[in-house]
Amino acid sequence: MPALHELGPVPRFFFARIFPWFIVAVGALALYLGFQTMVGGWASNSWPTVLGVVTTSKIETEQMSSGGNSSSRQSYHARVYYDYAVGGESFSAKRVSFGEYGTGDAEHAKGVLGRYPAGAEVEVHYDPDDPAVAVLEPGLHDLPWFYLALGTPFTLFGLGLAWFTPRLAAAAPRA
Repeated sequence: MPALHELGPVPRFFFARIFPWFIVAVGALALYLGFQTMVGGWASNSWPTVLGVVTTSKIETEQMSSGGNSSSRQSYHARVYYDYAVGGESFSAKRVSFGEYGTGDAEHAKGVLGRYPAGAEVEVHYDPDDPAVAVLEPGLHDLPWFYLALGTPFTLFGLGLAWFTPRLAAAAPRA
């Protein structure tokens, strides 16, 4: 790839002024998702509980392609749907935990389903301010840390690019 000062005015403008903020936006989105998941997880530890019933418990698979080649792998997601009532009003939800995720390991999804078979009575933790928001396993789980670990370097790298590349483009000798 040519050096920044060797590019024409439009590509130089893009790489010096636009591209760094795209990187910042990707990092900021990951940080936002991580913090939102953490806040929900922490809050759910103190939510009241009611009894609910699992209506559906199944594994959904998703084909994940590997870049430009033809190989693919499967991602397994445990889907647990449950009904519960708060103050005489009925609700349905599907969140097992804050930070739930699919993996290439079918045993992980089977383990979740083993804890929540269809027809089972479950303890549902619900948000007292919005009873439609509920979870079966309160607290923090793995996914928020992934978002934070991804978002922090992206944001910092993007901010570094946003700071340095315009200066490099302006200081570079013109041909």
